[in-house]
Amino acid sequence: MNGQKVGYSEGSKTPAEFDISSYLLAGDNQLAVQVIRWSDGTYLEDQDFWRLSGIERDVRLYASPKKHLYEILLYKQI
Repeated sequence: MNGQKVGYSEGSKTPAEFDISSYLLAGDNQLAVQVIRWSDGTYLEDQDFWRLSGIERDVRLYASPKKHLYEILLYKQI
């Protein structure tokens, strides 16, 4: 965000979420994303998927108030 690294995630098929609020500037901002697909396994361990990289699903950029509910869990005893 604006030339600063915000986060890192492994697992190309799982979601990742990053808080960019401390990187935002007044006015225009620049968001850049780098996607790299690689494996730290051996050649034989790495043959079950093609070497494809990219963003495959929706990307969301959203704003929330400083005080907000992130996740609500409700449990009911039967």
